[in-house]
Amino acid sequence: HRHGRHERPVHRSLKRRTAAPRPHRGEALSPMALLASVRAIRWPAVRFAARRQHLSTTSDLVLTPSTAACVPAVLKQLAASGALGGDSSAPGDSHKSEADLAKAVQQNAATKCMVVYDLDALRGAFSSARNAFPAHFVHALAIKSAPMSFVLKEAIQAGCGIEAASFGEAASAVEHGCLRQNVLFDSPAKTVAELRWALELGLTLNADNMFELSRIDTLIKERKGRATASIIGLRVNPIVDGGEISMFAVSSPDSKFGHPLHTAEARAEVIGAFRTYPWLSSLHAHVGSAGTSLQMLSKGIASLVDLANEVDRDLGGDARVTTLDIGGGLAASSSFAEYAQVLSGAAPDLFSNTRRRVFTEFGRAMTSKSGLVVTQVEYVKTPLTPHSPLRIATCHAGADLLLRECYNPQLYSHDISAYDVHGRPLDQVRAGTAPHHLAGPLCFAGDYIKKDVLLPPLEPGDVVVVHDTGANSLSLWSRHCSRLVPPVYGFSRQAKSAGDGSVGSGSAGDAQLGEVKVQVQLQKPPEPLERLLEFWR
Repeated sequence: HRHGRHERPVHRSLKRRTAAPRPHRGEALSPMALLASVRAIRWPAVRFAARRQHLSTTSDLVLTPSTAACVPAVLKQLAASGALGGDSSAPGDSHKSEADLAKAVQQNAATKCMVVYDLDALRGAFSSARNAFPAHFVHALAIKSAPMSFVLKEAIQAGCGIEAASFGEAASAVEHGCLRQNVLFDSPAKTVAELRWALELGLTLNADNMFELSRIDTLIKERKGRATASIIGLRVNPIVDGGEISMFAVSSPDSKFGHPLHTAEARAEVIGAFRTYPWLSSLHAHVGSAGTSLQMLSKGIASLVDLANEVDRDLGGDARVTTLDIGGGLAASSSFAEYAQVLSGAAPDLFSNTRRRVFTEFGRAMTSKSGLVVTQVEYVKTPLTPHSPLRIATCHAGADLLLRECYNPQLYSHDISAYDVHGRPLDQVRAGTAPHHLAGPLCFAGDYIKKDVLLPPLEPGDVVVVHDTGANSLSLWSRHCSRLVPPVYGFSRQAKSAGDGSVGSGSAGDAQLGEVKVQVQLQKPPEPLERLLEFWR
């Protein structure tokens, strides 16, 4: 139930994946070894022919049953498999060794908090973006929103590129087999070593400023005629508005990103750069990330298209700007089809000029709605004062996993639903409601998922689900208080069941909702204690 809305969901299975062996401490891969490993990858060919050639006016994919409707059965399956809830202690545990007791703590911690992804919803987001835009658009997932391996694999399999804001993100994209020209390396602080690496691999580079362009020129000359497959562009700041949320405003005059187009002289500098550097062939703009309207996004992108056309005209009419990167910034509440329609009205040449490849960099819009944070209630305090109905429920997720929600509750709020440990909506098994403060496990006073949430009276062992948390949750994981990173599960709707629903080694469990069956699998195992301790060494 989501504030009064609950629908019966479905069942599934938990299949632990075998993790790839990790180097022992002191045996980290050298840069040359990493380069050799990524060179060995077989790169898929780019194919546009199968892509839709027209602007879709259909709405984004609607899944039945919805993600929220699947929650009770997901929880039931997790609980039945031992992956959710309960206390791993048993009679005689107090006589175990220290090592065995520590292992029991880790196993139990992994059942108290987890992230769950609706894989069908994730795939549907990729499909909706692809269907909403013409074939010369390539959608690069901004993996800062959800950098887990399975998300990258799904994105690449769906034909997406990867937008990388750091060397680590770019290396991850390459490791997962993303077509190298579809890896957009956008860091505003790229070092000479990083630029040299990116040019060698043929990644797409968006230079943040004129000085970075001069660095790239030096490195290209250093190659002594060896060509690079990199698409190289310049990020510009169209200066259209600050946006509603200042910390995410990237088009204000004082933005740290891009070459500002605040004067005619500044625009002339861009045209001059294209004259100076024959390898420069792309322009990039990212207008905003949150609190940015469709109209504001479109205005900034229209300015980018105008600049690209001006460059082409001033340099003799040839197609010098062969690629445009229009960034992301689309809110999770907006549809790709709606955005495409608004954008096509503001910048029609973006859609009609098929000689230019267009990159997008959606992050939150791609991943947010597909994710859930599931956490068990450990303690409940009540009443706090005489005649007060307020209850404080201490959970196992807080500012470690939901960092922005806890530190900026005025900007971030999510729907909350509550269940018993068997996955039954609490309003079906418990009478009445009460206001709750949902406290996290960290040792500071601001650690609250949400305050004054009206729910059926929570008790220890109950399960709280925070909806629409697929973006910027695990990717913002905080080491404050040194808690173990929780596991990640994924579920998908299945047409048929091949098993009896049991969970075991190599098996898959299913849950049924009407004619729909759903399967749950472990996507990312919980963090072992050794890795946490190693982090601080």
